[in-house]
Amino acid sequence: MVYQWYDYLIFARNLRTNPAFIECTCDKETLNRCIVSRAYYAAFHYAKDCAEKKQGFKFRTDGIHDAVRNWYWSHNKKAAFNDLRDLSKLRNHCDYDDVVPDLDNLIVGSLKTAERIHHET
Repeated sequence: MVYQWYDYLIFARNLRTNPAFIECTCDKETLNRCIVSRAYYAAFHYAKDCAEKKQGFKFRTDGIHDAVRNWYWSHNKKAAFNDLRDLSKLRNHCDYDDVVPDLDNLIVGSLKTAERIHHET
């Protein structure tokens, strides 16, 4: 059975709104950074799976994130390309930077963008 990557997006939303997650032992900023990261991976894997079905073969794992985005660019799906690129930047910001200002707005934007990718691809 193929994994349903949309579940990552549902999980990200639950991290934001479910008191059981909010009251866990980790810092709220940690949860917030995870929301952005899970939103990206929900969108990325969904977009990758859709592209692989349309092209009839799987992407190589080396450089896969760029390859998936570029597939959408080359197939004239610029909105999906831009959304994947922007969401990837937000995910990298949350996963690698020590300081992430305005994290609440990044969460809202990430969840909306991930949802849009599920409808664009």
